[in-house]
Amino acid sequence: MNLFFQEKKKNFRVYFVGIGGVSMSALALFLKNKGFKVSGYDRSLGKNVKTLIEKGITVNEDKDLENCDIAVVSSAITDGNEKLEKLKALKKSIITRAQLLNYISKNFKIKIGVAGTHGKTTCTAMLAHVLKCANKKFCAHIGGIDKTLGKMVMCGEDIFLSEVCEYKKNISLFEPDFAILLNVSDDHLESYSSFNGLKQEFSNAKIDFEKGGNDNCLVIKGGMDISQNDLYKKGLFYAQDEASQRAVGVLSPKKGERVLDMCAAPGGKSFTMAGLMQNEGDIIACDLYEKRAGLIAEGAKRLGLSIIKTAVADATVFDKSLGEFDCILCDVPCSGLGVLRRKPDIKYKPECDFKELEEIQYSILCNARKYLKKGGRILYSTCTLRREENENLVIRFQKEYNTFRKVYEHTFMPHIDGADGFYCALLEENV
Repeated sequence: MNLFFQEKKKNFRVYFVGIGGVSMSALALFLKNKGFKVSGYDRSLGKNVKTLIEKGITVNEDKDLENCDIAVVSSAITDGNEKLEKLKALKKSIITRAQLLNYISKNFKIKIGVAGTHGKTTCTAMLAHVLKCANKKFCAHIGGIDKTLGKMVMCGEDIFLSEVCEYKKNISLFEPDFAILLNVSDDHLESYSSFNGLKQEFSNAKIDFEKGGNDNCLVIKGGMDISQNDLYKKGLFYAQDEASQRAVGVLSPKKGERVLDMCAAPGGKSFTMAGLMQNEGDIIACDLYEKRAGLIAEGAKRLGLSIIKTAVADATVFDKSLGEFDCILCDVPCSGLGVLRRKPDIKYKPECDFKELEEIQYSILCNARKYLKKGGRILYSTCTLRREENENLVIRFQKEYNTFRKVYEHTFMPHIDGADGFYCALLEENV
């Protein structure tokens, strides 16, 4: 039974948990415009939520949860969430965002799904523009904000176009007449038992190699499931971009040294450092989340890298128990503008988010110096090309801590270096 397009829909109350997300807010407004009574909850009263309130949708009122006929839950909501648990206790009907998309799409003659680990938003927006220019009667659900079309555009009920996310296996809940597969890479592995599980949701792929620009580097041509490759299983190789490998070479950790990788997941740089150190010394690979730290440990075990020890730690907070280190890698979270070729959805991020990142990055770099032995070295790196996150931030650090000198700095450019856009600066403390 399609709950969302029955005759009594004007009295049908839909409650969204996580209503402030780009996709969820678009769907909430879509249902309201169709005559449903829509309300919801979000812990952040951001721009999307304020827009919904202006459109007459109530947010964060308990009575709406208690009186709803059905609840739509965002993929970002996990078990234990207060609102989700209350809905369960009240025995309310609960569906996911992907299931709602499926319900809505059933009212169209044709539905098209755009899948892949990266690029879905861009491709969906492009197709929506094509359909609009062709004067087709369609509805497009875009997982970002297109400057012309917005988040969701309704131009008729012949074709339903939507991006379909693989996160939490949502892709299997959408049943398109036509599916477009963009790419496959090892993303959202927390939703699958292995990369093979993710691959089965998409498509099989074959291996094709070519020699990379770095020593001991092979470049994979086309998509593949490396987790099912015998050489990978035996721990003879791992996946990493060439720019990241070159940056680790700049830090050049030595045999017997003690090294700290402050933002280590998924672990590629720690693995490269262990190789350069010939598996002699000590590497502490940290991540904020236990699950991601566990993935590093699993990778190190597969590769036989016994010097890598993992720790769950906040890179912005000093932990005296970790001790001192000869060298430190600060590969900080960033805007990611250097990897647009693999993650084109980044271009839809609001610029105001970048300013917050700059302060986090600076906090991590300042915290790193507290772990450093006298005369030690820090490699600061990002996968973005913004000067505010790169050169300017390093200059700011040096002004505050003038005992550090910059001995190397380089920005890798995709069209020049044949790798991701990437920045690194090597800082050494004067004794």
